[in-house]
Amino acid sequence: MPAIVAYLEGRMDSAMFPLGNLLDHGLGEDHPFAMTFWLEGEPLACLLGQTAHGVLLPVLDDPGAAVAADIRPPTGILGPTAQVRALESVFSLADAPRTLDHDEVHLSLALADLIVPDGPGVLRPMTEAPEEVLRGWMADYHRVALQTPEHLVHDNVDAWWARATREDTHRVLMDGTTPLAMTGVNARAPRMVQLGGVYTPPDLRGCGHARRAVALDLLAARERGVTGATLFASGAAAVRAYEAVGFRPVGSFTLLLFDGPQHV
Repeated sequence: MPAIVAYLEGRMDSAMFPLGNLLDHGLGEDHPFAMTFWLEGEPLACLLGQTAHGVLLPVLDDPGAAVAADIRPPTGILGPTAQVRALESVFSLADAPRTLDHDEVHLSLALADLIVPDGPGVLRPMTEAPEEVLRGWMADYHRVALQTPEHLVHDNVDAWWARATREDTHRVLMDGTTPLAMTGVNARAPRMVQLGGVYTPPDLRGCGHARRAVALDLLAARERGVTGATLFASGAAAVRAYEAVGFRPVGSFTLLLFDGPQHV
């Protein structure tokens, strides 16, 4: 495992999902995010990861090398766009039915360059905000951002709430007792965090609340010794918000979820 960790740490901007899963949940199938890896090269030059839940997480210099991997039926592929599209071809998945297929702007930030904007609100643990409000926010996030089928939204929000409160992944920008925006971390390593689940309710958008929530969360991470952050953004407005706190585009990242496991 040390060789895998070292390989992923050398590519952290694009490898936070497999690295974070490995550090948090280890190898095997005891947790939905536990990892299996297929390795190529000596020294290691290509790596394909898959979660116990079935999501493929490529970190590949040569996507063609993945054809030798004896993968389980995949439920999705998350990774740099060129690698995801190449794996679709390698495993004949280009026509597989899907519930989400987004190419998003991939952004990165050295926390030494973090900009913290002024504005209302202080950052609080999510457990200090009204649970029903945050569940409603996340339900909207699932419907709009993740295109989750309606019949799955309730269970997915339940699972998110259980994990987020157990692993302390999210923070809420609060103005007194009023929640303004939410930010979260969906993968973490000692030196880098990957943000996800950032949300502002529609009636409060355009006020800078999300960027302040993100910046305050990253400021706290910097004080703990974290040196970098990465995330993905869909839409020009989101990209501008992240650029306002110091993020810069570094590529394209694809979120591809299939409509159930696909046999390859």
